[in-house]
Amino acid sequence: MNKNLITKKILCLAILSILVITLTGCFSHTHKFIDGICECGAKEILKYKIDYDLDGGSFESSNPTLNFNSGKDVILLTPVKEGYEFLGWYEVSETNLSNIKVESLENRNYSLVAKWKKLNDNDIHSQLSYLEYKNYKIKFTKYEIVNNNNNNYTLDETISDTGVFSYYESIIAYDYKTSSKLNSQEINSQEIEMTDYLINNNTLNLVHKARVNINDVIVYDTYTDSDDEFKNIIADMELLNIEALSGYTYTYKNDAFYLNETNVVIKDLNIPLDYSKEKAEVEYVSVKLENNKIALVEIKLLLDTDNKISYTYSYEFFDYDNVDLDISDINSKVYGNQKIVTSSFTDVSFNTSDGPSYKANKPAKAFIANKGVQFMQKSGEVLLTSNTMYFNVRSVKVTCQTNQDLGMVLSVMIDNVSLYSDGKPTYNVKKSINSTEVEFIYPKLLTGNINIKLTPNADDKSMYISKVEVICDDVEFDKSIYMPKQNYDENTHSDRRLQDYLMDYNDAIGLSSMGSYPVLVIPIEFKLGYSFSKTELDKLDTAFNGNEITTGYESVKSYYQKSSYNKLNMSFDIVSPYKTKYNARYYNNYYEEIEFESGDTGYQYGEEVILLEALRYYEAILDLSKYDYNKDNVIDGVYLIYNHSIDYYDDDSMFWAYTTWYTAPYELNQTFDGLDAYYYMFAGYDFIEEDVKGGTVVNDVIDGLKVNATTFIHETGHMLGLDDYYDYYDDNGSDMGLGGVDIMDGNNGDHNAYSKIMMNWITPKIVTETQTITINPMSKSGDAILVPLDYNNSYMCEYLLIDLYTNDGLNEMQDSINNMYGTGFGVRIYHVSSSANKPYSDDYQSYTDNNNSSSDIPLIKLVEADGDKNFRGGYAQASDLWVKGQMLSSVYGKYARNDGKFVNFDIIIHEVSSNEAVITIEYYDM
Repeated sequence: MNKNLITKKILCLAILSILVITLTGCFSHTHKFIDGICECGAKEILKYKIDYDLDGGSFESSNPTLNFNSGKDVILLTPVKEGYEFLGWYEVSETNLSNIKVESLENRNYSLVAKWKKLNDNDIHSQLSYLEYKNYKIKFTKYEIVNNNNNNYTLDETISDTGVFSYYESIIAYDYKTSSKLNSQEINSQEIEMTDYLINNNTLNLVHKARVNINDVIVYDTYTDSDDEFKNIIADMELLNIEALSGYTYTYKNDAFYLNETNVVIKDLNIPLDYSKEKAEVEYVSVKLENNKIALVEIKLLLDTDNKISYTYSYEFFDYDNVDLDISDINSKVYGNQKIVTSSFTDVSFNTSDGPSYKANKPAKAFIANKGVQFMQKSGEVLLTSNTMYFNVRSVKVTCQTNQDLGMVLSVMIDNVSLYSDGKPTYNVKKSINSTEVEFIYPKLLTGNINIKLTPNADDKSMYISKVEVICDDVEFDKSIYMPKQNYDENTHSDRRLQDYLMDYNDAIGLSSMGSYPVLVIPIEFKLGYSFSKTELDKLDTAFNGNEITTGYESVKSYYQKSSYNKLNMSFDIVSPYKTKYNARYYNNYYEEIEFESGDTGYQYGEEVILLEALRYYEAILDLSKYDYNKDNVIDGVYLIYNHSIDYYDDDSMFWAYTTWYTAPYELNQTFDGLDAYYYMFAGYDFIEEDVKGGTVVNDVIDGLKVNATTFIHETGHMLGLDDYYDYYDDNGSDMGLGGVDIMDGNNGDHNAYSKIMMNWITPKIVTETQTITINPMSKSGDAILVPLDYNNSYMCEYLLIDLYTNDGLNEMQDSINNMYGTGFGVRIYHVSSSANKPYSDDYQSYTDNNNSSSDIPLIKLVEADGDKNFRGGYAQASDLWVKGQMLSSVYGKYARNDGKFVNFDIIIHEVSSNEAVITIEYYDM
């Protein structure tokens, strides 16, 4: 073995505070709340109840919230009651019934009463005031122009009405100002404000029509549905049918969208006419949008055969954020073949997660989440240029921000042509804690590269830019932002696995990942301590050599038989207990500095002293050479199982569970039957009693579990050379991983596909061309798809791994206690970064360059199907698994490898069941 390997790596369960608090180690923590706070820092979530007294009202649209958890925002629904105005929710108080209005909810139970105000059906203004704050409004203007034969427009007869429609359910009100002239003679000496009011419900059909009497007083005439005037008024007050606009296509010109099929709109849009609809011709229908919402619809009609009279109807929407209309279909028609191309920046180099990348004329300061790429104002003006050309650009929207009191100046050009925001070529972005969206347009469609200038207004503070959205026909394809094609040749591909590399580097490995061989297990008793009972030794044997029936889950032996598909068959020799020379306190406090030949310093701890003592003792009794299965001149692995109580909370205590290895300077190195000591595990007997009925409750008692071998199973992964996949350090590294769902993460379920490849238990199908593949469950078949990202002819590189998870086999018990994904099956996609250019190069002491604790890039992470990067709540869940119909591109836009280059393929999930998954790896035509 390599004597220069001087720094020990203690694997798993050694960092107690992290493992106890985060539950990502080898046992889980049960919260115990005192005054709502657990010692681990978690807050107790309580549930509260809401009782409603509707006082004759009802909920029409959806069901109200009946229960809510502490800390959760609750929206109280608004009920309805015919003939009444809802004034709010009031709380029942024993001393003052229904007198406390409830605006927001605290963490407690509530009994709420609805409070109402009765409306007078004949009081028009009372009901109108109700409508004004309950509903959206439309400004409606009608112009009538008469054209003389010589095309000289005159005002022989002009009627101009400008008003506001208010709508609520079946009630319509029309407020307007009117000014009428006839033969240039004024009928009224002043502009008149009027309200026409319509009530139209199941019990009453009435129109109140406003007019001015001879005393210049507004009065109302009432008509029923049997009157002709009722029908005329209804026609005049009919709401424009906005939804019908989604059925047409449009042409963009003059800052508006003009409908192409004008011959059918009169009937479809419910346009009110004083003349026969058959005689009217539509000159145009135009739509204007603001902030992606309908702001103005204008319709011009020619009303006689000589085209002498025209009406222009203008429907201007304001307060349109309250309009309950779905305009997504309208937008798609308005844009026609144009599309929104979004570039959301992800780093200081202006790489993006979704669209074309950009470059800057000077280096950025930093990238800050929720703000974007940061530039210092003192560095001067910044010019950003797209790396690609955009075709027929209609608008460019920039999301930016500044914390300078004087703001910053923003401008946008297509090549050298300036675009305009609010009619100006520049926009002054004000200081704000939130980002600002600024849209630039140009009267004509332009083609070229986009140039964005950020100009400082001062010499301190920062400028930020996070996103660019462009409405255009298309964008030039930029190959430079994509990863190059990966080439796989099965004849040149190296099939070497992790233990092959470890053997080359260390001259030895721990337990072999394949084969049938014995392993040494030594029970450890301490001087002055108690001895193992026969029952305990029998349970220990069951934990290592039992089966599904005798353990209630698996033993170490049966687990690895199943996980390896019978490629690894270990048997464990449980020898008689070894009694140490000194008491437990001596070894727990033991700490000795050792100097190696290189001058480096190492340390020897108490558990290593116990290992050497025990091996020296058994050297005289056993032939230890039989525990060197692969003949690498080291004892493959030794399990030291102590009967001292486990210390769950002291980080400095040795009484935990961990795996490490023995190394010593040449002159101090001890051998046993001619073999070096190497990998060993040090763990407490009490781990097998965790969550077993009558044992130590760490989480909850698991039904049917008799002997809990999961800690020993996890540590055996380390004896085989595998790393932990949970995060040791909350404030360091990538903070990404597997969300607790793996035996080397949260002590849950089976080994993942990457670990099985490294152990040589499975061989994935490597795909570099478009291909549709059917895979069976990992638990039964070992099927996996490897999609190279940065391929180097080996498994020690960057790639995606795809497999099918099912909650059976080695996953079944942990699934039953909700420690898995919470679903029966789903496709998993892992991102693996397994290069090994600098083995053991950092404090974590992993053979690979990356790990899941200290490196900025994780060794292995789950590519979550819900788009998260570090799991909601910290643990994997059903939404992280890929299901039928999902695509990698639909969730991540452009998925990137570690160097920021976007992948040149898509992953399409066609079918998923508990028996198989059908998946296409579709490579782009580049």
